[in-house]
Amino acid sequence: PQPLSFPFLALIVSGGHTTLAHFDDLGDIVRLGSTRDDACGEAFDKIARLLKVNGGGAGLEEIAKHGSDSRFALPNPLRHVSSCEFSFSGLKTATRRTYERMQAETFFFMDVAMQEKYQEEALEISRQMLKRYSQTGKSSLPEAFELVPVSERDTRDLAACFQRGAILHLESRLGNAIEWCQQHRRATKTLVLCGGVASNLTLQQRLHSMCAQHSWELVVPPRELCVDNAVMVCWAALEYIKAGRSHIQSHDIEPKMVLGRSL
Repeated sequence: PQPLSFPFLALIVSGGHTTLAHFDDLGDIVRLGSTRDDACGEAFDKIARLLKVNGGGAGLEEIAKHGSDSRFALPNPLRHVSSCEFSFSGLKTATRRTYERMQAETFFFMDVAMQEKYQEEALEISRQMLKRYSQTGKSSLPEAFELVPVSERDTRDLAACFQRGAILHLESRLGNAIEWCQQHRRATKTLVLCGGVASNLTLQQRLHSMCAQHSWELVVPPRELCVDNAVMVCWAALEYIKAGRSHIQSHDIEPKMVLGRSL
């Protein structure tokens, strides 16, 4: 592959960040938009836990391959907002409600003996939680239906629908970012997809097609490096060293340092 050169547009998607940024040069960064709530990878991990899927977002991607991504109607966040900001909370909530509805339906059609079994389990969990949280009120008590597992087919289909919704949202925001580049006469024709979620092959394929439609090039790190924070930090440091620049003397430690400047 050809060495990456400036300028380029970056879509950063991980468990802690979801950001679109334009890189004009080393350290010359314009932040086009970030998430208003959950990061993309965080939402993937939470839905994986909801569906009781091992392996977090990667595990969800794997079972989504075998599901129908059109079975459940989930929202496309901020679809009427023409910006580069993200929001995954509504999509996450809709997915959770769909899952809980399937649990309730499964519980309703169970025989009485099985219903009583789950009711007893819920009561015991409630007793334990009341002992632990009676003074703080930090946790809501479970309903019996919330302990009911759904079928493998339902799990696969809901995982596929959630993944499709998340990717559609990323594509929507990316489309706005590409439009921004064109309006501001940026000579940008490269998209860098990075962060842990960049290892999602379905996302890579969809963005590759989108870039091809705009005659852009998609650059993605090798899958094994997408989740390697040490490599990311070292690469950035090497670029500054090659340019004869250093932050050692001029910056304090900033755990929540903001990337670039906002629009």
